[in-house]
Amino acid sequence: MKSESLNKIIGENIKKALKESSITQQQLSSKLNISRQTLNNYITGTTIIDFEKMIAIADITGKSLDFFYKQVQPSSNYKFRSDVPIDDGLKIKFAEKIKKYDEIEKINGIQPFQLKLGFSLDKFEKEKIKSIAEKTRSLFNISPNSAISNPIYELEKNDIKIIQFPAQNRVISGFSESNEKLGDCIYINSEITVERRYFTAIHELAHLIFHKSDYIGDLRVENEKAKEQIADEFAGHFLVPSIALKELIGTNFIKKICYEDVIYLKRFFNVSAKCMIRRLFKESVITSKEHESLNQKIDQIVDSCSEPEPIEEY
Repeated sequence: MKSESLNKIIGENIKKALKESSITQQQLSSKLNISRQTLNNYITGTTIIDFEKMIAIADITGKSLDFFYKQVQPSSNYKFRSDVPIDDGLKIKFAEKIKKYDEIEKINGIQPFQLKLGFSLDKFEKEKIKSIAEKTRSLFNISPNSAISNPIYELEKNDIKIIQFPAQNRVISGFSESNEKLGDCIYINSEITVERRYFTAIHELAHLIFHKSDYIGDLRVENEKAKEQIADEFAGHFLVPSIALKELIGTNFIKKICYEDVIYLKRFFNVSAKCMIRRLFKESVITSKEHESLNQKIDQIVDSCSEPEPIEEY
């Protein structure tokens, strides 16, 4: 193999290692005591990297040394977007599942689907997020002020692939991928609660709508915190529309929200108790103090991986 080709393979694998370990180029260059430009030269294959630097990068990213010398496999065509690192085993299993999904679609003459609504948002803009959540519900033929019995079904009905299997790590709720060949796909960890699965599906839908460019590159995305806030806000409005929430509270003559009200509302809208509390606070139905008190009540009843009075999947 020519040295130029090997340099490019090493560079591609450095990019892959950074993405999987959630380390930025700036962080890595600082730890290596080199400039960003020098690191970029390693990544593009224009500069030969010395062996000591290679060992250091392996240690920093938690990869074996031979990882950086392997030819990039076809599975690297999958562009993942996740707010937590995805281990190789999970990626491989996902790739196997989506390949089978793709084969079934081809047999049935189904073309891969990519959601292209033309929206892009990197800064938190509450009213804009709310408006686009409402427009997306309308696009999916969901009544503007109704609860959604099964959000996952609604996404599948609108040609977004959903793949569920256990991740054996409850920290991972899910992630999404998108490309021209395979279309849009959302992975959901089947070990988490139904409520969290539903929210994850719509959270990832938000990324597919607002952050399409993140599926092109291999490095950690910019403005990650803001983008997560945007996705959470979108999911909240999509699952619990403002008008529907306030109408339900008014219809049931609820004056002061208590724990039992939270349970009733969260089961009506098929969301988690904490999501419901957050929506009540966002809509100024409860105060900051009540928001804190209700969250503490939930924490006293269940751990972070469980849900009080959980719903069943429809």
